[in-house]
Amino acid sequence: MANFKTHLNVAALVSSVAALVVSVENLLFAPLLVLSGTIGGILPDLDSDNSTPVKILFLLFSIIVAIALFMMFFEEGMVQAILYAFTGLVTVNFVLKPIFLKMTTHRGIFHSIPMGVLCGIGVYYIFDTRLSYEESLYLGAFLTGGYLVHLALDEFYSVDFMGVKVKSSFSSALKLFDSKQIFLYIVMYIVIAILLVHTL
Repeated sequence: MANFKTHLNVAALVSSVAALVVSVENLLFAPLLVLSGTIGGILPDLDSDNSTPVKILFLLFSIIVAIALFMMFFEEGMVQAILYAFTGLVTVNFVLKPIFLKMTTHRGIFHSIPMGVLCGIGVYYIFDTRLSYEESLYLGAFLTGGYLVHLALDEFYSVDFMGVKVKSSFSSALKLFDSKQIFLYIVMYIVIAILLVHTL
């Protein structure tokens, strides 16, 4: 499979080209599209225990939680606010992170097309109230696009072109369904259908 640097660079390159095409009238919006596509390009590796995306995600999440808790309890005193912030930091890194890693398997449900679509829809809903409908839609589409670029790269790297043979990991990334996780995929497709109907 492709490494982190390859996923990051290719997703950034593809997103940059696409952003220039769709943002001709508003070049200031292009960097946000590139960022969304680039993030999408590393998201599938969240199911890999020691991957860089996992480390970055939980580091950022723990910092955000710590800052939020500090601000929430600041009025109760500096010491108490710091204790709450520290508790949040520890909880995210030593409770939530191990649970997340235990529940996910590499090349599992995160390495699938419907998960990429679901993440893109999620981005749309996050920005829907802050940006225009079209801008929110583009951000979601770029994240899904970057996600699909990651999956396609993994499949590409699953083929040994020099030895003309296919590795065992082939078809484990760019997939629509997995019989080993039938229930999860059914739920995911139902959620996607409901959200798409509401979005469009």
